[in-house]
Amino acid sequence: MTDVLAAVVVAGFAAWRVTRLVVQDSILDPPRQRWRQWLAGRDGYGWYLLEELQSCQFCLGVHAAWVLWMVLAAPLVDVPWRGDVLAIAAAAGVQAAIHEAAKP
Repeated sequence: MTDVLAAVVVAGFAAWRVTRLVVQDSILDPPRQRWRQWLAGRDGYGWYLLEELQSCQFCLGVHAAWVLWMVLAAPLVDVPWRGDVLAIAAAAGVQAAIHEAAKP
């Protein structure tokens, strides 16, 4: 049970960090703007959904969480460094959460 709880916590923090990175961190502003411009020139509901997905923290977070959970719980490919990447993303998520909580 504690292994599952630990996996959920790691996946949650990793998903939170990935979501913030994609949706609002300034380090990805230039590619995000190019992506939005590219999507704006497309017609169709699917393109609209992609545009909404990349700008909605909750929407992207849900998808990031289930993808990361699948990587943790049911890996399709055994990659020896998979746990390292998830641990780094989770640690970055914890750090970002602390940073947000400490803002005045």
